[in-house]
Amino acid sequence: ATAVVREALLKLEQEVAQGHGKASAGAAQALRQALKEHGRFIDDKLQHHADQVLLAAGELEGWQRWRADQIREDLVEKAEALLAKPLGGRKQQEALRAMREQWKTSDQGGTPNHALWKRFDDACNEAHKVVEAWLEKTKEQTEATKAQRRVLIDEVLAWAEAHKTNTDWKHHIRSLNGFVSKWREAGHLSEKAFAEIQPQWKAAMDAADAPLTAARNDSL
Repeated sequence: ATAVVREALLKLEQEVAQGHGKASAGAAQALRQALKEHGRFIDDKLQHHADQVLLAAGELEGWQRWRADQIREDLVEKAEALLAKPLGGRKQQEALRAMREQWKTSDQGGTPNHALWKRFDDACNEAHKVVEAWLEKTKEQTEATKAQRRVLIDEVLAWAEAHKTNTDWKHHIRSLNGFVSKWREAGHLSEKAFAEIQPQWKAAMDAADAPLTAARNDSL
């Protein structure tokens, strides 16, 4: 009986020392069960020791629940603050993502608080509308920029076809430099969108540059 109680007691002491809330609750339950079954066979000293550790485990569990709710209340305030003063666009999106991750972490350290979760989730969903509007606007801007760049690519291809026999190389170089400037000023695209359209641009410019490159090679 003493060995069984001591084993359960040691396990609980380890969990309490390491601050494991959920694990210490399980270990405390195991110790209570051991005491229920074997308590009448152990000495007073061991019983007192077990009582002290059970008390410490209860304090740890209560503290972790209190601390988790403190963190959650802070997250609720931050989420509701995003409604009053939106950060706008990407910053709002990143802030909401980070806060939801923090909430998940708080659930691992304490008992879930459904009332606070409802407030937090409602605030986050409302604040996310700013992100949705930004994403829609960004999508529209991306499509407009891509369309502008496609028009420029078509312009380069048409120019290449019209000037493939032209040997005014100064005019050729000026025109190509002009196209490059237009491309640089054609508006921002995400890395993915730019990577999709860049090969088309390069192919068009290679076609436009082919007569000049051939003339340079002949000259060399």
